[in-house]
Amino acid sequence: MSRFSCFIVLLLCACAAAAPTISADEELCDDQGLAGGFHKADTSSSQTQDVAVAVADQFMSSDHNPLDCGEFAAVPLQACTQVVAGLNYEVLVNITCADGGSIVVLGTAFVGLPVDGKQQIEVESAEEVSP
Repeated sequence: MSRFSCFIVLLLCACAAAAPTISADEELCDDQGLAGGFHKADTSSSQTQDVAVAVADQFMSSDHNPLDCGEFAAVPLQACTQVVAGLNYEVLVNITCADGGSIVVLGTAFVGLPVDGKQQIEVESAEEVSP
């Protein structure tokens, strides 16, 4: 493999690992109506609320969290779902601390099919987005 090829591979890996490029006021999913794609989800549904809380919990317990607060509220600003063997979620969450600090986070999660009547939420990522 030539040095140039190695450079290109490393550059692509660095770009893939970069922080989310969406800002808090951009549309999360474009809802083009493509079969198998992401579609807008109802941010007031209980499942979307549960996903937002799970994303917030993961972000607040991560090393990337610049906030220092005990109690916080998580409000989904936007959400998109993709039907698979369950649902893939992309959710933009506003996290507000009880003492007034806040941050907007982009999270991805998988909500599996219910097992024994319980839904499992697996948060895959939770990263701060541009203001």
